[in-house]
This record gives sequence, C-alpha cells and structure tokens, in this order.
Amino acid sequence: MTDAVSYLRRQFPDVNTTEAVALMGCHSLGQLHPEISGFSGQWDRVPVDIDNGYFRNMLSSGWTLTPVENDIVDSSQWFRSGRHFAMLHADMTLYKDYTLFEDGNINCARDSCPNSNTASTVMNFGRQANLFVQAAATAFGKMINTGL
Repeated sequence: MTDAVSYLRRQFPDVNTTEAVALMGCHSLGQLHPEISGFSGQWDRVPVDIDNGYFRNMLSSGWTLTPVENDIVDSSQWFRSGRHFAMLHADMTLYKDYTLFEDGNINCARDSCPNSNTASTVMNFGRQANLFVQAAATAFGKMINTGL
C-alpha cells in the first residue's frame, strides 16, 4: 500500500483502499500552487471537472522526473507534455512501485518500475470514469460521516 493510501486509511478507517485511491483522483480538480507547496503544474487537462483525467494522465507515457529546488521544497516531481501536467510522488506511487532517494532520484526508470499494489485500481479508474466517480462519492460520504 502506498504512503498516501496508508495515510488516508489511517485518517478515515472506514475508507477502503479502492476508495482511498479514488480520493487521490480528486486531484483532477485544481492544480499545484508553487507559492504554497513549492510544486507547480496541474494533474488533469480540465482542472475544473471531477473526471478520470488524473488517472488517464498518470497512465500515459512521457513522464520526466525533474528536480525542484526553491524556498519551500528541495525534492523532485513528475512532468509530462513539457511542464504542463504534473504529478507528485504521492500520486505516481499509486501506479508505480519505486524508491525515492534523498537526492530526489528514484531506483528505476518510470516505465520500467514495477506496478504498485494499487496499479490495477488506477488502470480501472483510468478506463472507466463511472467507477472512479462512484468510489470517490462513497469515500467522500464516509469522510463526512467520520468528521472531516
């Protein structure tokens, strides 16, 4: 289980692994703000719609790991299509299993990294938007009921 999924499951024990992955897919809304997080870019082509673009984008090839050093963060993040689409390690590890080193590099090339234990869920959500939306709605309801 990825760190992000484990975190969500600890915070919201009623949320299962599939639902936690769906919650991460809510990144299809909005974008990264460098003045807040130090990271930039958007996860999805249409950052004002809740759709499965986050997962479709993650499944696409052409991702490049890029160092990010500024006043807020000293790490790396993933970019695709120039610097337009972005993913953080918390996102990408939903699909790929890799080790992040202190210098911001990883132990394998993204496309040759093995799939993570949540990759099948990412692939299902990438193929079927209705599965993602249904799981996200269920998870959000559970979060609200446990006192977000």
